[in-house]
Amino acid sequence: MKIVKQRTEAQLQASRERAKTINHKRRSDPEYRMAESKKNCARAMKYRTDIIEMLGDKCVRCGFTDVRALQLDHINGGGTKEFRAFNNSTSSWHYHYLKHPEEAKVKLQVLCANCNWIKRAENNEVSLGMGRPPTKR
Repeated sequence: MKIVKQRTEAQLQASRERAKTINHKRRSDPEYRMAESKKNCARAMKYRTDIIEMLGDKCVRCGFTDVRALQLDHINGGGTKEFRAFNNSTSSWHYHYLKHPEEAKVKLQVLCANCNWIKRAENNEVSLGMGRPPTKR
């Protein structure tokens, strides 16, 4: 059984003040914000590369292996809706699939940028006229 220690009002107030100071620093200090941003970007890139490695490290259509041009693709579409379910957070989306690798292997595949755009055009997933033949003038 866990015993919970009751804090006094003074301890609670001191804790609130510390949190307030930290949050103020997060919002106002550009160097702190830049460091946090870099840390978050590095974590997101690690998650992405870990998922790509888990799914085979190459394009499933053409075998291209340069990770800079590899993309995670939803096999049956619906990636935008799923991304919105994670509040448009790439890190949360990647983290979910790292924790559920079997689900990732069923829903996702690795495609190079060219093959991904070709697939989108073939499946009519392309918007704004991209990927369609040019119109004659």
